[in-house]
Amino acid sequence: MEKGNDILSEQEIILHCVSESQKIPVSIITGRSRKEEIIYARHAYCYISNTLLRIERANKPNSLSYAKIAGLINKDHATVIHAHTEIQNRIDTEKVIRFKMQELINKCRQKLYKDITECELITDFSFI
Repeated sequence: MEKGNDILSEQEIILHCVSESQKIPVSIITGRSRKEEIIYARHAYCYISNTLLRIERANKPNSLSYAKIAGLINKDHATVIHAHTEIQNRIDTEKVIRFKMQELINKCRQKLYKDITECELITDFSFI
């Protein structure tokens, strides 16, 4: 499988993880709805994809673009940038969101990297 397909597979895993966690079907997350809970799920997908996959691929510059992240949810690169900023602001100011995102990131990491150990789970956002 080539690099582009590997990235897409990881993105799909993250999208399905967010979908399961938020109990919102992927088709709704990728749709046009502007309901708050759906926007949050969409933003969570963008934030996690942008953060996790960029960290994991730090030694491979340009391997993951905003456009590739956005493409899976039928949006453009500006959505990913905006979503990342929104979620980061909420993490910085709302403890509940911070906790939910830690849990969601850890679930996604466990699905992406099945051999991850308990001690490798994220307990804070100092890695970002």
